[in-house]
Amino acid sequence: MLRTRSIALLVAASGALAAMPSKSYAVFDEQTLTGRVFCDQDGDGSGAGDPGVAGVDVLITNDQWSGPEVATTDANGVWTLVTEYFGDFFITVPAGQTELAGGTATTSSPLFVSLDIELDANTTTTDLDFGFSGVCAEEKQSLSGRVYCDLNRDESGLGDPGIATVMVNITLGSTVWTVATDGQGAWTFDAPSAGTYSITIPTGQAALDNDAATTTQPVSVTRAAGQNAVGVDFGYFGACAGWVFGTYTQGGWGAPPNGNNPGAILANNFSRVFPNGITVGSKCTMKFTSASAVEAFLPAGGTPSKLGKSATNPTSTAAGVFAGQVLAL
Repeated sequence: MLRTRSIALLVAASGALAAMPSKSYAVFDEQTLTGRVFCDQDGDGSGAGDPGVAGVDVLITNDQWSGPEVATTDANGVWTLVTEYFGDFFITVPAGQTELAGGTATTSSPLFVSLDIELDANTTTTDLDFGFSGVCAEEKQSLSGRVYCDLNRDESGLGDPGIATVMVNITLGSTVWTVATDGQGAWTFDAPSAGTYSITIPTGQAALDNDAATTTQPVSVTRAAGQNAVGVDFGYFGACAGWVFGTYTQGGWGAPPNGNNPGAILANNFSRVFPNGITVGSKCTMKFTSASAVEAFLPAGGTPSKLGKSATNPTSTAAGVFAGQVLAL
């Protein structure tokens, strides 16, 4: 604020002091407002011992200004504004800043400061601080995993090749992020806050054409601040392993192995595709533990009906041709 002050100048003349006319000069009062934007690690709103957040814009408004002033925090999270004005100041941290993404305010906003022209000239007002939780590097949550070709369908991923350029969806509430796997099938995501994330692989992707999932989706991951999640993996089987999905008739699957006929395909791959055997039915079931058991059962004939009882490696059932058709699928 510009003020006018007067001073009388004294000069020596013939050994005597004489008063000269007073002179006026301009004085600008400078008031300083300062504070910090900090990562509130313990959520207590005090900022004591908490690291600052750099690069955050702080907005200061005064009813004497035509527009707001902006002060940006330094490497220690400190912001400072030097002003010639007095009156009422309103101080806020605008939302939507990258440095505060996913953060939660732990202090009140806006802050209010009133400076009196007579009492507060050339003063410094400190501790105009803003705290946010969830914005420290050590509070970030990293989620990571792989999308792989499950060659032996054991869902472990050990020794299995990764699948590149697969889109992975990560959901928190109504917000969805998408990341892509790298050349080794690995993906990673820096989660903006603690919470429960739902992770899925969208269908219809070219990288997974003619592949079927061998792991259950979605995967739900709950993490606290600073807690990472690794090994969020998704297995697929099919074209990635050189397989093309298809089926054959009862007679095809039930034929004795010969060359590369359906019976030979079944005999060569049954234990790998169905390591625990294949089961048909729910209340009553029929289970086949080997390719030779399937060959002995197919083709099945008789009137279509329902299974009357459970059986392992049967050669016929009460379900007739219907059982054979379902097994052939």
